[in-house]
Amino acid sequence: MTRIILILLVFCSMQAQANWSMNFGYNNPPGATVGLNLLNFWDHVALEFGVGYVSSTFIDGDINLKYLFMQQVFRPYIQGGFSTAITGTGVGLGFNSGYAGGGFFLKGNPIYFYASYNITGLQISFGQVGLGFEF
Repeated sequence: MTRIILILLVFCSMQAQANWSMNFGYNNPPGATVGLNLLNFWDHVALEFGVGYVSSTFIDGDINLKYLFMQQVFRPYIQGGFSTAITGTGVGLGFNSGYAGGGFFLKGNPIYFYASYNITGLQISFGQVGLGFEF
């Protein structure tokens, strides 16, 4: 509950803008072969959520928050988030462990590339890479 309140306070203190983008990524959401994500950039913060294909009976999803250190072409960041899973065998929904890590954007206009390295609460590490574009 404390995390939700903290996230809401961060969002309410930022200037409202519509800097939405879409990206396609490997392992984004965590565990997905390929994922489709929506990402909203603010000055130093980005919110991302998405869904990804794992298998014919398993879909992955996630939501994460990124802190961006610079506002240049090279934009390193730290991130933290939670992943979810939806199974088609009996239709179940559950929250997997949280994850945290760091990465960078190579941000052009309107196309960008990203890469990150993360670790879960279960001590499982994974990388993410992808390509995105702004609306």
